[in-house]
Amino acid sequence: MAETALERSESIDMLRIVENDGVVRMVEIDTVSYSVDTESRRLFVESIMENDDLRHLYD
Repeated sequence: MAETALERSESIDMLRIVENDGVVRMVEIDTVSYSVDTESRRLFVESIMENDDLRHLYD
């Protein structure tokens, strides 16, 4: 799917799916989640993951 004008103007990649008649579903969670959109956030999240009890599931 090519990037759409709305996606580009709003900087929301999920709009590509919506504009192409796709379905986007949301799920409420009881835990903290982090966005990773910069190098410093990536490093921060990687440091958290090192102590995550579930780490072995995503290696």
